[in-house]
Amino acid sequence: MDPSAMASKLVRGSEVIPATPDRFVFQRSLLGTLFAFLQSPATPTGNVNMHNILVYEAQVSSGSSTPRFAEARIKKIEVWGAGAAEAGAATPLTVAVVSGSGDGAVFRDFPIPGATRAHVAIIPNFEYRDTWVQAVDTTTLFTI
Repeated sequence: MDPSAMASKLVRGSEVIPATPDRFVFQRSLLGTLFAFLQSPATPTGNVNMHNILVYEAQVSSGSSTPRFAEARIKKIEVWGAGAAEAGAATPLTVAVVSGSGDGAVFRDFPIPGATRAHVAIIPNFEYRDTWVQAVDTTTLFTI
C-alpha cells in the first residue's frame, strides 16, 4: 500500500460514500455558514464537532434540534471563505484536520480580490474517514 494514500490530501470533486455491510449509510451534504454550524455569534474561526454538525442537519431537514442519527462519519470537508472584497487579499482561509483520528494536516487558500473566494476541499486521511463519531461527541473534528 502506498503510504501517501493514508494521509490527508487536497482534492477536487465529490466522493461517493459506499454502503457498509453492517449499517445503513445515509449520505448527506450539508451547506451552511460557520455561524449555523456553531450556533454562536459569527466569528472568523471556529471548531466544528459532530454534535454541532448533526444538530444543524436535523434543523435543516426537520426543524428539530434533536439529531436524527446516533453517529456519523465525515468523508469530505469543503469550505469557502468570505468574498474577496470582504476578506481582503491578505486573509487566508485555513482548515485544519484535528489530530486524534486525523493527521493534523493544515490546508490554506487565499482569495483573489474582485475575482474568487478562498476555497479548500479536503478528503481526510483514511482513519479519519473510517471513524464513526457519536452524535453527542463534542470533540473538535476540524477547525476553520
